[in-house]
Amino acid sequence: MILITTAGKVGLASADQLAGLAVPVRLLARHPEKAADLAQPGVEVFRGDLDSPESIDQAMRDVLRVILVTEAVLSQELSVIDSAGNARAAAWQADGDCDYVTDDVPQILGRPAGSFGQFAVDNAEAFT
Repeated sequence: MILITTAGKVGLASADQLAGLAVPVRLLARHPEKAADLAQPGVEVFRGDLDSPESIDQAMRDVLRVILVTEAVLSQELSVIDSAGNARAAAWQADGDCDYVTDDVPQILGRPAGSFGQFAVDNAEAFT
């Protein structure tokens, strides 16, 4: 199971790509009823909030990997990283080699970001 920390544009694209690879995904959503159309085979929409470390801990149940997609809110990022560490999940942060999942890549690296689809293909072994 892979936890994707938001149900927005990037989270949805990530969930679609991974579900297409038959990788089970849990998508964190503050209001799951608003994200009900995101649910599909292999995608679980989970009620949680990045401002609630307890809900992040609950979302980490049975998670092996995390795709950390957030606005630049340090407290949220640290809560996810702490929870992933406690759950022994491998946190994929939106920087470094995982630059496919951040909108800031052009400014940070001086080059365009790759697509999440390409990221999933390039790192398929890590998701299984």
